[in-house]
Amino acid sequence: MDVLNFTTGPQSSPMAVAVLLAALICTLTYVASSTKAALSTRTTGTGAKRPPPVPYWVPGVGNLVSWMRDTHGYVTRLAKQHNLQPFRVRLAHQTFYCISAPSDIATFFKAAWTETSLATTTMVMRHVAGAPASALDRVYAADDSGISARPLPGSRVAPPQRFYHLHHRLVVAQMSGRRLGDTAARFAGAFERQLRGVAGGDAWTPVPDLHAWLGGVVFTASVEALCGTRIFAVNPALARDFRAFYAAVPTLLRGLPRFLAPGAHAARERMLENLRRWNRAAREAPLEAAGPGWDEWWGCEFVKERKRLYGRMAGGVDEDGMAADDLILLFVTNVNIVPAVSWMVINVLRTPGLLKRVLPAVDAAFGSGEIDLGEACNDALLQSVYAETLRMHTTNMLSRYIHTDEQPLPGWRLPKKAMVFLLGNVAAFDEKVWNTGTEKDPHPVDEFWPDRFLVYPNDKRSAPSQTADPSEPRRGDGPAFSLAGLAGAWVPYGGGESMCPGRNFAKQEMIGSFALLTRMLEIELTGGDDVKYEGDKAFFFFGTMPPKGPIPARVRRRQL
Repeated sequence: MDVLNFTTGPQSSPMAVAVLLAALICTLTYVASSTKAALSTRTTGTGAKRPPPVPYWVPGVGNLVSWMRDTHGYVTRLAKQHNLQPFRVRLAHQTFYCISAPSDIATFFKAAWTETSLATTTMVMRHVAGAPASALDRVYAADDSGISARPLPGSRVAPPQRFYHLHHRLVVAQMSGRRLGDTAARFAGAFERQLRGVAGGDAWTPVPDLHAWLGGVVFTASVEALCGTRIFAVNPALARDFRAFYAAVPTLLRGLPRFLAPGAHAARERMLENLRRWNRAAREAPLEAAGPGWDEWWGCEFVKERKRLYGRMAGGVDEDGMAADDLILLFVTNVNIVPAVSWMVINVLRTPGLLKRVLPAVDAAFGSGEIDLGEACNDALLQSVYAETLRMHTTNMLSRYIHTDEQPLPGWRLPKKAMVFLLGNVAAFDEKVWNTGTEKDPHPVDEFWPDRFLVYPNDKRSAPSQTADPSEPRRGDGPAFSLAGLAGAWVPYGGGESMCPGRNFAKQEMIGSFALLTRMLEIELTGGDDVKYEGDKAFFFFGTMPPKGPIPARVRRRQL
């Protein structure tokens, strides 16, 4: 009996017909998308190929279900299936291009002035920060000029209204030189002050979740350094409310309405109200009269200048818009550094003998009694542990929007207005790039190896990359930290002109926090074999994934 007779015969049912038709449509869709993928590998008249599409079964849905179920695992598998060559996925009605080979990522960064993340910024401000339409229209969506000194082609935004460029220039200026030193020193002081009250004597103090506890310490120190101390006086529950908001961010990013995600929306609203309350109270010390130095109401010069910049945008920004901007500032300055500090501590404690190796460098940074952040951040081993921690746990997908017909990737044809994901999570584990040790002493890419970024004297095999030039082994008394040969492979801060301008502050926060913790406290992990030290994939899009589940530990004052 053929299909036609079966579906039209007397024993057929509407349900059977529907099932068979659905199966037929899905099969034809898969065949068509597979054929399209095969044909797309052919070169065009210019010798360039369009990245092949990933076949899918359901029309109108594409690869969306697999993407939403496990984005991290899905794109990693797809990248390997395509031998790290570019490919494209269809998510409902949108197409996204994915680039994962370190060499391609490095090449893409070189042409980055015409590729921006403006669309992603607007989406995050709308869904995560809850920015009102007035702020989106007057600031974020109103500026299509990019971050470069040279505006994007076709942009007619007046120079004083080029928000993205002016903001990027502001961050670069404020997160370098003396200003960076002042902010980092204030962060370290606030961090140390909190640790003094943690434990005393020889008694151990249990910590149910090391990451949650460290998150509170890092967040408080970061906010104090940036925004002052009075923000906590008017919002005593700020750290707790931020943690609830942080947990809600993956839900908010989906753009779900309030009735489908009431808890997430409520967590965001608490933070927005906290920040509105701070801005109202801070008017006792008018921003217009505030000097450039740090003060208890407005914090550091960067935050003051940032608020002034918003006020100069066309029409100004109202109270709700300012609160949303303050919220995103707190988010971006903590979303990666908090889990990064936790992972650095966890990795050192879980690697046999590593704590004994790093403690001399930590103690040397306290030669004057107070921490010397420059000394700590220039130590080769501490830098290698820092870099390896970011390689292992920063799984960022860097989004870029192509604004012109210029082709940033030779040999491949990417259409204008294409959205591209640079898969730093794949590049960080490319076995063809990274040094994996020797046959007698192997260190695969999925293992934390504290020496991966070290170059040892007269040792041609020591280097972070297999592609580093071994002809001139380093000579000297000890190992040196190196990022040689890692263009496009180690990208925790992005790359090109859009590279994170706050990366120097983040490095001082991360290494400084670790140094203060291990100088002042003894820390032991107490969870045993029951604890799974894995990242929470819900935060995959934001960079550094926090630990999934509590990390039990105990702490006590270190006897010097």
